[in-house]
Amino acid sequence: IGRAIHALSRIGEDCYLEAFDEGLAVRTVNSSRSAFASFLFAPAFFQKYDPGIICPTSEPDASPSQTENFRCKIVMKSVLAVFKSPSTLEKTVEKCKIALGRGMDQLIIQLLCKH
Repeated sequence: IGRAIHALSRIGEDCYLEAFDEGLAVRTVNSSRSAFASFLFAPAFFQKYDPGIICPTSEPDASPSQTENFRCKIVMKSVLAVFKSPSTLEKTVEKCKIALGRGMDQLIIQLLCKH
């Protein structure tokens, strides 16, 4: 994921995360909206993948087919701070846990080291 984030940072200033049953999409678009890039990490890429809570639409009687998947936008510099050096991360990090915090207003990225 770190290398994908670094590749996306060359194109756009924002990182968009979206959880689907098919996997985790990590995307960006440049400021003039003339370039777009996307990576889709299939559930098999992860040791454990749970797309999380599906957020209902604003209508109280919405059917399951009228629900939206989780999506968020993060400033690319914030994400790059976590994945500073992809080559070092590959050697030292055993697992990367990505989860939602309280009230779905926090994105938590936890790097679990080998040592």
